[in-house]
Amino acid sequence: MGMMGAKWHFVIVALAAQACRASGDAVGPIDAGGFAGADAAGASAGKSGGGGGAGGVGGRVGSDAGGAGGLVVGPDVSGRWAMFAFEDPVAVELHAAGGVIGGEGCCGGLPSGSEPRLPLDCCGSVDGQISSQHATFWLTFGLGGGPPVATYWTDAFVSANGQRMTGRFMTMIPATPIGTSGFPVTWVRIGPTDNWLPRRRDTDVERIVATRPGGYSLVLSDGAAAGNDFAAKQTYRLDVGYRYVSGDLGVFWDGEMSWNAADQTLVVGPVPETERRLPVALRLHFDGTVVRSVEADMPSGAQYQFQATLLQP
Repeated sequence: MGMMGAKWHFVIVALAAQACRASGDAVGPIDAGGFAGADAAGASAGKSGGGGGAGGVGGRVGSDAGGAGGLVVGPDVSGRWAMFAFEDPVAVELHAAGGVIGGEGCCGGLPSGSEPRLPLDCCGSVDGQISSQHATFWLTFGLGGGPPVATYWTDAFVSANGQRMTGRFMTMIPATPIGTSGFPVTWVRIGPTDNWLPRRRDTDVERIVATRPGGYSLVLSDGAAAGNDFAAKQTYRLDVGYRYVSGDLGVFWDGEMSWNAADQTLVVGPVPETERRLPVALRLHFDGTVVRSVEADMPSGAQYQFQATLLQP
């Protein structure tokens, strides 16, 4: 059913039920000890706003966002961002200063000049922190301007040029069994009028990715070891579908891809370096509609080649 399919419908139903039960008390940030890389400082950095109101975009920025002298610690992450490949089109507008992140965000895309109010009204405040190239922030939101009912949490590494973030994502919906823990995601910058990831003009790439879906098991090819980034006897997961290539080698969207028809190769990246353990470029070699091999370029310059096996649905 696609990204906005059955699971998303289930989440919205649960959120609506939670909203009916919710009091005016805010939902604060999750226990930082329960999420990789998010230490106690991450939970306290935005304490003045972690449980802020869940109004639409245009609400307050975290009150700590001024920081010491207004200097951003690490890359400047201020601006509009879209997250993928979670099933919800999550987007935020961040304001960062002095190592503190504030802002606003929505679980169903940001309002813009062309769409000032989206069909799914689930917006709220964003709070967090950035230290060096490590950012931790959370979006707390309600439905239709109601009280907060859920928190979306990200723990990510930011590229040195401040254009890309990769890391883990977690949802917390109190009083429901719904939640995700450690879901791999990527954030990229979007334009001032973009609600979420823009549709690209190169429709060939979108068509190739959308019409050749599949999950794959990857193993290093014989003699392909170029370093110790990957283990020879370990299997790695790769997924192709909708607008994404995702898995253990990173999460990429079609705006970062091109299609080489002559070689039947989907070229991914290069993208700015975030985590050193993740490739900055991939080349997926197809045989018809099936990936047969994958090449990965690491930030260090090392290159790896994997054999791909299509997993049964």
